[in-house]
Amino acid sequence: MAGGKETPRQKMIGMMYLVLMAMLALNVSKSIIDAFVAIEENIQIASQNEHARGLEKRVELEEKMKTGDTPEVKAKAKKLMDFVDQIDKITAEQIQYLDALKLEILNEIKEEPAKLKAGPESIIMVDFDNKFPLRPIRMNLAHVTNKDKYDESMRIFGIDKNLKTPTEYACKHKPGLKGGIELWNQMNSYRGKLCEILVASSSDSVKYSFVDPKIVEYKDLADLQKKVNEAMKKSKIKSDDLQEVTKIYTALTKNESWVDEHEPGGVHWLAKTFNHAPSVAAIASLSGLQKEILTARADAVSLIRSRLGGGDYSFNSIQGLAFPESSVLNPGDQFEMTVMMAAYDSDKQPVVKPSQGTVTSVANGRAIVKLTAPSTGEMKITGTVGVANKRGEIKEMPYETKIQVATKAGSISLPELAVLYTSWDNKVVPVTSGTVSSDITVQGGTKTKKSWTADGQKFDGYYVNVAPGTRQVVIALNGKDRTGKSINFGSFKYKVKPFPAPLVQGGTISKASGTKVIVGLGADSPFTGVTFNVTGGEITVGDVVTSFTGDRVPAAAIAKAKIGKKVSIDVFYTRNGMKGVPISSSLKVVP
Repeated sequence: MAGGKETPRQKMIGMMYLVLMAMLALNVSKSIIDAFVAIEENIQIASQNEHARGLEKRVELEEKMKTGDTPEVKAKAKKLMDFVDQIDKITAEQIQYLDALKLEILNEIKEEPAKLKAGPESIIMVDFDNKFPLRPIRMNLAHVTNKDKYDESMRIFGIDKNLKTPTEYACKHKPGLKGGIELWNQMNSYRGKLCEILVASSSDSVKYSFVDPKIVEYKDLADLQKKVNEAMKKSKIKSDDLQEVTKIYTALTKNESWVDEHEPGGVHWLAKTFNHAPSVAAIASLSGLQKEILTARADAVSLIRSRLGGGDYSFNSIQGLAFPESSVLNPGDQFEMTVMMAAYDSDKQPVVKPSQGTVTSVANGRAIVKLTAPSTGEMKITGTVGVANKRGEIKEMPYETKIQVATKAGSISLPELAVLYTSWDNKVVPVTSGTVSSDITVQGGTKTKKSWTADGQKFDGYYVNVAPGTRQVVIALNGKDRTGKSINFGSFKYKVKPFPAPLVQGGTISKASGTKVIVGLGADSPFTGVTFNVTGGEITVGDVVTSFTGDRVPAAAIAKAKIGKKVSIDVFYTRNGMKGVPISSSLKVVP
């Protein structure tokens, strides 16, 4: 711009433009760096609020421990306080560790030692106080002289040589303090320890436990939520606490690898956060981590405090509720009913998300869900219900119940035809309503559980057999409801008759070719599955009796018979493989 074959005047103008652009760039850079001063101040205020929120719940628990209504309340408060102490211990360690890294940055960028002591013109506004070990050091970054230095921060966070694989850094101004990859490890360790303590505090009687899935990689927030939800199934977490534990774990989770167009293979989270970050920006980022930690701690302490009553939820109305143990009952059944008192806030109605059905109205602390029952069987109803706490956050809890669908049934009886037959598999199908199973008992016969198909329809029932000579059979019908209780539906009497004898089908026999003998019950028989097999017999012509085997009568057996006359025949047979009573008939002789 100010070189080449230009005139001196043009060179001077070009030089002035160059200086102007540099000055503009410096002003932009200065305005950006000054913005981090304001960001740091806002983060510090937010951290103070989160610190106070957690402290408020801790003090409430301490008061319950000292002045609880009963010895049991005091004892429970003491146990819960022990868990809060554990959480505050690891939180204080983490807050102080991040403060130490801030001071390491300020020392490395050569800030004046006097500015690192609390005072109105110092960087340190409020120094560390042993009485408040969780409260971060309050800084005023406007008093930092070397706001724009960044090489020192990159060394402290272990990314000065490799943006993908940070190294460990040994701090110079506090022996034993580690920076670099140690910051990443410390954040992940705190996340796991906090959730572990929180889950362990859930109950005295049941041992709950948290297994840290150590999630450090995800595509986006939806993928992170999916991974956390799936991972939580491997831990034993009280259902009431699952949503809050999931929220805390998710909030403290960082993505380890980031895509960077200037770095093939991507960069580590430390590099994404601190690479070429001015000193004040790096300090503000550390303050942001402190705020996240204090928020998680306040959420955890609030959850523990709520286990003693009078916690995060307010109620101004009450309502009586009653639930019978079953929605399907039979006449005369004894059953139990659960009665309870429900408290709700009339200003905060429940938020219901049903898996089945549609919410039609929400009022008086209740939501009405409209559903359609299935045609038969049992219906499992699920969903979630939530209500806002004092901070306006909605905590959702799953609900589940079941209904038993009673099968629509009716019957028509024909008393005169209530008959069972001897020596036959009488097919019986019991039908009951309001039960999950049915059965029969047979007096005067025997039963065998069977399944069969008739006219394309499958039946599940019993074969009832009755011995010859029996005059009456009594069948009792019973069932069991969903609780396993037996229900008697009464007894039913049946007359007994011998199984109908078969008849010889057809009335003629050919003198020239004989005939094939067929026996059966006839087309009007209601019985199915009956098979007859002719095994032989005798045919009589005058005084001559001729025996035959199989189902065919040869022509020779009626050689002396006259056409038009009748001959007698006795037929031997089996019915479904069993030998039957011989039947007698007559056949007319035809040519």
